Amino acid sequence: MITIDSIEKKMKSLNDKIIKINSEYGSNITQELVIRIEKTVESFFLDFKATSSKSFDNYWKNIEKMKVQKNKAELNIEDKNKDLEKLNIPKFVSEYKKKK
Repeated sequence: MITIDSIEKKMKSLNDKIIKINSEYGSNITQELVIRIEKTVESFFLDFKATSSKSFDNYWKNIEKMKVQKNKAELNIEDKNKDLEKLNIPKFVSEYKKKK
């Protein structure tokens, strides 16, 4: 599980490494390294955004499908109940209702 503490430790470790590289190889190398890290992180978040957007779209489409299926099932149950009610009405009652 990722926690704030673990992220902070990793960022501190990364910052320490960047400082070490800066002191050993100079600011030009450090700047190039930071630019590459930024591009990698940006690419990761763009990919994450695209993937998560598709995932959420599919989630909501599935929710809508489930709602439609539930509504159809409920309508079928209501129709069956109405059919059963018709079957259970004695003939003389149904004829009486028709004459009214």
